Amino acid sequence: MKLRSHFETLIHVAEPQEVSTRAAEVDPRAVGSDRADIEAIWSAAVGAYRTGLYPALALCIRRRGQVVLDRAIGHLRGNAPFDDDDAQRIVASPSTLFNLFSASKMVTAMLVHLCDQRGLLHLDDPVVRYLPEFGQHGKGKITLRHVLTHRAGIPHIPPQFADVGLLERPGEILSLLSKQKPRWRAGHRLAYHALTGGFVLGAVVEKVMERSLRDVMRDEILAPLGFDAFNFGVPATRLECACSRPARSSARSRSRRSSRSTSRWARRSATRWASSSAAASRARTASTPSARSATSGSPTSSCTPIRAATSRSA
Repeated sequence: MKLRSHFETLIHVAEPQEVSTRAAEVDPRAVGSDRADIEAIWSAAVGAYRTGLYPALALCIRRRGQVVLDRAIGHLRGNAPFDDDDAQRIVASPSTLFNLFSASKMVTAMLVHLCDQRGLLHLDDPVVRYLPEFGQHGKGKITLRHVLTHRAGIPHIPPQFADVGLLERPGEILSLLSKQKPRWRAGHRLAYHALTGGFVLGAVVEKVMERSLRDVMRDEILAPLGFDAFNFGVPATRLECACSRPARSSARSRSRRSSRSTSRWARRSATRWASSSAAASRARTASTPSARSATSGSPTSSCTPIRAATSRSA
């Protein structure tokens, strides 16, 4: 922390007590835990907030079915990089929705394993067993396990993916990936499939479950666990609960802040924040726990103005 205190930060760090909120929590002793342990965990979260890299953080811990920690710290909006200094700052709460970005891959992977558990597929099945069109250019031997472990040989992101609207056209995405030539033989090399494998896995899940990923998440995960949010996208009615992307600010504010962030470290931190912070990022175009891709790249990241927090791709 002493070293970090000398670096420039990306957001205004408020006093933790001024921007912290909590929901109902049971006494940790009632579930065999200790209050000091819980507070130590939260102290670590507060320490992460103090770095200035995260506009907001939220953490919920359940033990033996009971919530022992459910808190948030930071701002839902108004304190993102390059927001005006006089922008209205709204404090985040435990009900705030966050975009999980790449963590969504784990959710799609979870659904693949659920299908495997039910005997609907096997991890060593070739993808073409479920998606025949995927076998173009010698990809017929790529298995689900290859995709899950980022060894499918298709890490290259098609340039067409720059079109955000493509996220709501999963058929086109699958077509692009099916036409793609593998960079190497399946299983031969490990490479992060950031925005490819997840779409493939998502399409397989939809095929064997005969439902959309959103419906699968709703029926198999949200309803049984009593979750009110955790899917590929967020309903329009809940957009106000989602951490939003940095607002367009005035030229004067941008100039003032950019002058404080010219170092190489600051530039790298900005990139890191944009890609890994679950806090105040693209909420209006994709926000909530969407969950599409999970151990592979990006499923039909059905992430449109209402799709995001955990999304097939990320």
